[in-house]
Amino acid sequence: MTNFQEIFIGNNRTLRHSGFYETSKYGYQYKYYDNEKFISEVHYEVEISCTKHKDSNGFIYKIDRKQIYINKNEPDLLVEQLLDRCAKVIFPLKLVVTKEGKLSKIENHNEIVERWQQIKKEIASYYYSKVSYQILNIVQRNILNEDMLLQSLKKDWLFHLYFQELYSEYSIGKPHINIWESPIFGNKLIDYEVEHCIEEYYTATNKIIINAKGTSIDQRSLKEILGGFNFPQAKMQGMQYDPVKSQMDVQYKLYQEDRSIFSINAMYNTTIDENSNRIQKITLYRLVNNENYRPKGIYQKQDRKYVGQNFTHQSVKDETPIQSSTARTEQKPSETLYTQERKTPEFFVEEIVGHENNSLLKKLVTLLFKKK
Repeated sequence: MTNFQEIFIGNNRTLRHSGFYETSKYGYQYKYYDNEKFISEVHYEVEISCTKHKDSNGFIYKIDRKQIYINKNEPDLLVEQLLDRCAKVIFPLKLVVTKEGKLSKIENHNEIVERWQQIKKEIASYYYSKVSYQILNIVQRNILNEDMLLQSLKKDWLFHLYFQELYSEYSIGKPHINIWESPIFGNKLIDYEVEHCIEEYYTATNKIIINAKGTSIDQRSLKEILGGFNFPQAKMQGMQYDPVKSQMDVQYKLYQEDRSIFSINAMYNTTIDENSNRIQKITLYRLVNNENYRPKGIYQKQDRKYVGQNFTHQSVKDETPIQSSTARTEQKPSETLYTQERKTPEFFVEEIVGHENNSLLKKLVTLLFKKK
């Protein structure tokens, strides 16, 4: 019989949190492989805080993403630098999130628009070309349209994984079924049926573990997904075809004290052809200054007996804390910007226009938030 403490006491098996008492700093890393061959990596630090929403049962999350590094370097290509500067306008970002943990709306959209209006001409004066202005026009349409911006965030790996329905009821011996739409190919999503299972006991370091495992239920072929089809064309035409094959496995670890996320470890494996698999690994870890750190929270019970009487240590086998002092190496960006201000061409839009549903727009929206 185990000596570990049960997470749920009695019949109430609903996992909830009440907001965080302090800002959490995380290290984010995305790695992409072709089979076992490493292709590219993106990493950055991000700060997240959470408070109760005054007008609902949900929460306000404040997110401030720091400098992005692509293969351990700051963006050096002109397009990468342009998109990086545009993306920085989004942060700090405030999001309304349901009590279950799902994204609902952008709370500070007006502030984001105001920041964009203040900086867009400055950006345009440095990136002086017709292609750059076409990109800026598309970026602007997405920033000015709150719904489009929210949908873009949902297609970013950080937001997609962090804001899943974790805080809900968990039955004994029965998984909680969810449908995920994961951004395997940027803005081209794949549907998964995902089983959420919570482990019955806290870990030796007093963490809650939630496992999310799923298989693609998308009826489209890989070719249809990459071609931008939102429906299974071959199936509807009665043609012989193979639906896309993909599996995903995500593990969440939450602090016992405030139910905030300590870490996320995700792996997606998608079949490209008989000789090639697209493997994506995404990790998010709480950055701490010392291994004895514990957050404050209302769920810590002082009157219960814990194994060993002390669960502050995070350095046991099942944990991998990241020290903030060694999380990344600062590097100087290459000097590729124009240094002379130039007049903004007339084709740079000043007002929002109608939504253009084309492939270029979708690709650039994806690049704004996620680089590979």
